[in-house]
Amino acid sequence: MSETDAAVAAPAATTTNFPSFLYAHGGWFPAFGLQMVLFPYLVRVILRENEIRFGLAQMSMQLPTALLILVGGFMADRIDALKVVIIGCSVAPAGLHRDVAFASIAQFGG
Repeated sequence: MSETDAAVAAPAATTTNFPSFLYAHGGWFPAFGLQMVLFPYLVRVILRENEIRFGLAQMSMQLPTALLILVGGFMADRIDALKVVIIGCSVAPAGLHRDVAFASIAQFGG
């Protein structure tokens, strides 16, 4: 087997962005974990809310995820992937604007 045959038989090494993906994906978990631990601590220990309000606070964290999973699954099954990405990227800033508006209303009272 000559060198040219070996070069043809072995595909060229390709680089992927998989390590970057793992780094970004792994960086999400500490933030999510802190939120899942600190939020109940703040509601129950610092704010000293009763069990009903604590349960409502926990539900308020899980409900958006549960509803968006259903919507996302529906869209992924029926719409082209590129359209899903475009819609998601165009709708995401609206949530940020809503959060900033609510924070400013809460901070400045009106």
